[in-house]
Amino acid sequence: MESIASKWRALSGENDWEGLLDPLDYDLRRYIIHYGERAEATGAGFIGEVTSKNVGLPRYPKATLFSKVGLEQGNPFKYTVKKYIYASTSGITENTPMGIAGNSNYIGFVAVSTDQGSEILGRRDILISWKGTCRLAERAIDKQIDLVSSPNIFGSDNNAKIHHGWTQHGCRISSLTATDIVFNGSTSTPRYHSTQGLSIHSNCASMSSFGRRRFRQVFSQLEYLHFLRVRKQGHRP
Repeated sequence: MESIASKWRALSGENDWEGLLDPLDYDLRRYIIHYGERAEATGAGFIGEVTSKNVGLPRYPKATLFSKVGLEQGNPFKYTVKKYIYASTSGITENTPMGIAGNSNYIGFVAVSTDQGSEILGRRDILISWKGTCRLAERAIDKQIDLVSSPNIFGSDNNAKIHHGWTQHGCRISSLTATDIVFNGSTSTPRYHSTQGLSIHSNCASMSSFGRRRFRQVFSQLEYLHFLRVRKQGHRP
């Protein structure tokens, strides 16, 4: 575990994972699996049974999410869930049936590494994890593939466009979240540029493209943003 703590910047893409991908570095493999398991926790902690009155809500309280989904015992990467994130499916006709949550839909969480977990990871880690598509209402949103501008993220001077819907929304929202943080957020502060500063990276599995060339140009110009896409062999680029 000492190797992860000492080279977390390289594992997070500081040098675009140079020399770590082929063959796949052992610590990077553990790193990818670790974040993949946290992403899976969002789905495992989601009530998707349409017969339940609580459909669309989290299955477990924040304090017990990781223990309930099997990520606590024997796992050195310790986190505390700080917040659950919800989104609205209002206006989607396929949103049936609705429980007590109505149009509110649990889609992810924010967690922070504990002191013990931070020692293993080499820094305090703020983790934002998004759930993949599950419900009919989410699939209906996925079908909205028209392109729209996003001035709240990219500013009014950039004509970067992305798909309207959430298509495979866990990975796509993850990418947009990371882009938003770097483009508009705390990375402009002096602390970010210090040796103890922040690094933003997004790990995504099996995600197809969701923006046009201008979006890719904006994305690639963000110096402190690192993106690693994991896909199955034979899956289209």
